[in-house]
Amino acid sequence: MQLLVKSLFTDAIGNKFLGYINIGLVGVEYTQPCMFVDDEPVGFWLGISTPNIIDLPKLNFPIQAASEPIHGLPSQIEIINGYISSSIEISSQ
Repeated sequence: MQLLVKSLFTDAIGNKFLGYINIGLVGVEYTQPCMFVDDEPVGFWLGISTPNIIDLPKLNFPIQAASEPIHGLPSQIEIINGYISSSIEISSQ
């Protein structure tokens, strides 16, 4: 069962963004965080695709995602160190 929960994302220099994560399990591949930058969704789990680094938004990693407590469940925190696919991890840009 997946539960998408509104979350507050804070980058390494303190900028704040809204988005969501799947709560329950831990790890970017499970929480599949998504935040909105200039009204555009930015996801960090890229699955099996190997992205062209030039095409990825430039962000200030690490980024912390903190879900809102909901239905008696506590806030969940996910630390995002970069974009991740099943074959590579792309950290700070």
